[in-house]
Amino acid sequence: LTLAELGARTSEFNGRLQRTRFDLRLPDDFFPAETGSISLSLAGGYAANLDQTSQIVVRVNGKVAAGLPLADPKGDVFTDKVLRLPLQAFRPGLNTVEMTTQTGTQADRQCDTLAALQDPPRFLLVEDTRIGIPSYPRLLGLPSLNASLGGGLARQAKGNVPIYVPFATPDMLSA
Repeated sequence: LTLAELGARTSEFNGRLQRTRFDLRLPDDFFPAETGSISLSLAGGYAANLDQTSQIVVRVNGKVAAGLPLADPKGDVFTDKVLRLPLQAFRPGLNTVEMTTQTGTQADRQCDTLAALQDPPRFLLVEDTRIGIPSYPRLLGLPSLNASLGGGLARQAKGNVPIYVPFATPDMLSA
């Protein structure tokens, strides 16, 4: 998927902090294990003479998953800068991915807000940025008790119907 397909557009930015976020929904049987990663292939660039602390930080569900320093004093233009987001950072259902770009300069230390309005763009994120989702682990589903009991299994059996409950706890058994 590209950022354009997720609703984002190419954007130039001339401030100190930019946030880009999108949501990914993974199936309910997704198993978040450390068996792979989702790739985030960045397309964009940054200006020359940024502070050495300038960086891109990618958070998944509020936790840092990857980062990229923007430390080249000459700036850089990239079309396929790959960041690996571990599958373990994701969970079944809705996941929020947020890219925070910090682009500080020497002029920021003077806090002249009017001068900052005249600055050329410091960072460019192109809508061709892609997210690649590999095959991921999935849990095997247990049969639905509702389907088996309501669908006739209990009606066909004479007497008690044995049911196996893995990881049985008193709360689970009472449910």
